[in-house]
Order: sequence, then structure tokens, then C-alpha cells
Amino acid sequence: MNEDLNYHLIAIKCKSCENNWSLNISLSGNHVEPFAAVCDCSALIIGNFNFLEFQNKQNSENPNDHSKKIYLTNGHFEILQMKKNEILKLPNLHLE
Repeated sequence: MNEDLNYHLIAIKCKSCENNWSLNISLSGNHVEPFAAVCDCSALIIGNFNFLEFQNKQNSENPNDHSKKIYLTNGHFEILQMKKNEILKLPNLHLE
């Protein structure tokens, strides 16, 4: 199986310490994938990745229609819009 189909790579910014991180969200085949991590500053990073909405965005003529439906977060971090090669340069925050 293609490695890109096993996980979803995102960049985040912790709102407590302002550090940027990469996260690898494992994909199990569910429509919504929960994820959780603890930042080095002890902030809890908790959210859901809606894979179905992500696929809809990829196929949509207007990707902004789906942007708010893809990630549900606890508000302690923001999702950064970065290219994959830029995300790979960030330190990885390991999921719990």
C-alpha cells in the first residue's frame, strides 16, 4: 500500500508556545480520525480529521467550501497551510 494512504501529514502551530510541528495522523479507514498529542509546553493537542470532507475538498472546484469541515480542534492549535516538503522540515510531534 502507498505510504501516503496510511497517514495524513499536517502542520500545526501551538497557540501556547507558538512552536510549529508536523503531525502524522494514522488513517484506519474511518471517515473521521481522532488524534491527540501533548506539546513540549504541555498544551493538549486534540482534534479530528474528517477524511471524507478532505476527499470532497480534493474533488471540489471551490476547496474553501470544505476547509472548516476537515479539522475539528480543541482550540489550542491552528492548522498551517504548508506544502508537504515544508512540513517535512518541521519537528514531529508524536501522537499519544
